[in-house]
Amino acid sequence: MKRLISLTATLMVLTIFVTSCQKDGVYNPKKKIEKIYGVYEGVKELEETWTWDKNLLTKVAYREGYEYDVFEYDGKQLSKVTSYDEGVAYGYYVFTYEKSKLVKIEEFDEGKLFMTISVEHDGKKIVKITLKLVEDDHKNIKSVRSNKTFATIMRNFLPQPIIDKIIENSMRKADDYESIVEFVYEGDNVSKMTMTDKNSSTSMAYTYDDKLNPFYNNLYGSEMRGATTALSKNNPLTSAMTTTVEGEEIKINGTYSYVYDGEYPIEVTYSYKYFSFESKFITSYEYLK
Repeated sequence: MKRLISLTATLMVLTIFVTSCQKDGVYNPKKKIEKIYGVYEGVKELEETWTWDKNLLTKVAYREGYEYDVFEYDGKQLSKVTSYDEGVAYGYYVFTYEKSKLVKIEEFDEGKLFMTISVEHDGKKIVKITLKLVEDDHKNIKSVRSNKTFATIMRNFLPQPIIDKIIENSMRKADDYESIVEFVYEGDNVSKMTMTDKNSSTSMAYTYDDKLNPFYNNLYGSEMRGATTALSKNNPLTSAMTTTVEGEEIKINGTYSYVYDGEYPIEVTYSYKYFSFESKFITSYEYLK
């Protein structure tokens, strides 16, 4: 179960590892986020603290700061992200480019190569990502800390019943796991995303506002964002998801509403309904002054 939570969530996270209109791996927004809060029953709780060195994002600390990610660069391009828990590194991603284009991502868990992700472009836009597990001696064991991070990301992207259904129907040997994500664009925004593996398929369709997305071109996303954050210049207004697991179809529609400061959002409310289950997530942003 831990393995499948990690794999499915990783796939969603990896859809964030892309850019579409400039050199891949370069993230330098005009307004830079400093803090991200979750709003729970009207109370703001700190979720992320971002540290910048001039125009480079160098660290993202989560909640109390015991868990954090450190960013390394080759010039201005992101080359490595290392995850820490109480000062101990437990996993990292390595990004490989051919000039301006991202071609490969490798995930290492506790020093061992865990998975590889190949990236395909159509012109300057990334249109396909293929994720494959690396066969190794610990293929049925995954770091508890990594699973916790990925599971949290999934809960912010999919309802728990869908996570449970994917896990229930997707138990299999890790060494034959492969998933493919493909993207369709309208202008500078992703209008459709599809994800497929052996036992399930998911499609997402989006509409957007005309304001600026502060995460646009951010290669490495975390649990507060959705799957098209780095791909799209604007902010999503609606999402329509259809998931098919071994012939069973599930549909979920989501809506996003914003509070803006000029061209950028300072608060977003995401709501969705799954049969009789309804949920709402509120996130607010503070920018560097």
